[in-house]
Amino acid sequence: MSVERHARGVVFLVGWDGELAAGLAGGLRAEGWQVELESVDGGEAYRRIREARPDAVVITAARPSHGAEVARSLRGTRATRELPILCVDADENARERIAQKAAAIRFVASSELPAALAEVTRQGVAGAKP
Repeated sequence: MSVERHARGVVFLVGWDGELAAGLAGGLRAEGWQVELESVDGGEAYRRIREARPDAVVITAARPSHGAEVARSLRGTRATRELPILCVDADENARERIAQKAAAIRFVASSELPAALAEVTRQGVAGAKP
């Protein structure tokens, strides 16, 4: 699968379902991101992320084990070890469970996601990578 690069890059959402996924994806697309989504199968998410080579992965705390397993797999693979991974709206318990599975996860509130994505992907205002 070839993923077209948009002005800001590619974001892969893991574990998002239904209306939440549609709302989040729509908002990110409106800001110039290409959005990919896998909400059912963690193994499929991992495979698609390796293939698509997104600029960042965003997991939901609503399904912490699903996203945490994908994050663990990504951190354990040389090609994806440095990929920015953000977890949205995790409470303390979810943060602990996810942090035990994978290192270097950035936890953000959903309202902070666009700014956090710009920061971790170095998109800034101009939309260009360094």
